[in-house]
Amino acid sequence: MTPIPCSAFLVFLAATGLAGAGIQHVVFDSHARTREKFATEYVPTLMHEFPVSEHTWALKDLNPDLPSDWSSFKFLVMEVKASTAQRFLLRLYTADGVRALRFHQFGGGVWIRAAVPLSYFQSQSQEGQDLAAVFNKPRSPFWMALVGPFGPIKAVASLAVAMVAPVGNPTLDVRNVRLSNDDPGSEVLDKLPVVDQFGQWIPAEYPGKIKSLEQLKSEWDREDKSLRPGEFGYCQYGGFASTQAKATGFFRVEQIDGKWWFVDPDDVIRLGRFFDVYSHNIYEYTPEREWVAKLYKLTGKPLLIGEFHFGTPTRGQAAALMQVASEKERGIAYRYYVEQVASMPSFVGAHWFAWLDESVTGRMDGENYSFGFIDVTDRASDEFLQGVIAAHKRLLAVHSGKSAPVSQKAKVQ
Repeated sequence: MTPIPCSAFLVFLAATGLAGAGIQHVVFDSHARTREKFATEYVPTLMHEFPVSEHTWALKDLNPDLPSDWSSFKFLVMEVKASTAQRFLLRLYTADGVRALRFHQFGGGVWIRAAVPLSYFQSQSQEGQDLAAVFNKPRSPFWMALVGPFGPIKAVASLAVAMVAPVGNPTLDVRNVRLSNDDPGSEVLDKLPVVDQFGQWIPAEYPGKIKSLEQLKSEWDREDKSLRPGEFGYCQYGGFASTQAKATGFFRVEQIDGKWWFVDPDDVIRLGRFFDVYSHNIYEYTPEREWVAKLYKLTGKPLLIGEFHFGTPTRGQAAALMQVASEKERGIAYRYYVEQVASMPSFVGAHWFAWLDESVTGRMDGENYSFGFIDVTDRASDEFLQGVIAAHKRLLAVHSGKSAPVSQKAKVQ
């Protein structure tokens, strides 16, 4: 998927008790047969095909007063209530083509007023304190990813919402649609607070949600008792204690029988000249082998994945860059990815991003992904960990070529 810019605004308004506030109710079908292709986040030439559930309104069905030429306005104003934190595409169909951005409502389950700059549909943003902030734009109870396509909004015929790979037939309610040149502000319109003392989204219910401090302490205690050293045969540096290579006193890489390995030191850690390993972020369900082979040929160096992850929209947060259906499927996705990587001789490792879930109300650019090894209550899901543990028990055998990587892939919805 692709990004968008900044200048005018689209607004979703939630009006409490306004006359004529007819509600448009949408159910995103998890069995939708329509499929669309989307570019991956870090390798735009690679495409994924997903089921898409879309609902389209003619402008007159949302508000008879909506004009087709939106170019003189700064905001589209609507009130929205999503049943889930799963993102959806907000699309404008115009005489010149489609315009789109990704819409992420914090948590779900409450009415919000949302103000979206219309400029985000027209051209790619050039503003932001880092690369992610160029694409991600916060608006209080929701955030947007500027994905395009971009272009003029002088001949808008219809507005649509489309969800990619819906999990569990989520719903969306929309009301009070209008255009405006003034920013009415974006806010939660239902009863506050919506975040509890543990950082969890109050309206969302999901397995393992913490309801009391006593429950949380009990969960922490159970986890502490379950931790056992030595289960994976690691040495003090995290290497495999049963293997042996020449000790040089620093971390290094070595190719042994055609496979690259990351070798631990005995004591002193030194830095190599130039670079010893090429690192690249690969947000995929697994790295595409042909593309990896080209990367290895170009660099001539062993490869390290800088970032990868999988998330689910079931904890009141967005599903991260690579969505799967549940915590169990996160574990399956982790195991499949890591074992496939381990089976490629050019790789020396992969780095999960990140250790902790983002806040349910988002970071500086609004992003609120559920990609953590642990959640906001400092706990890891047992179902997720089953896949992680299974993978790490097999990594040495898989990278050595003694065992084949698993073939089971995760379900995305």
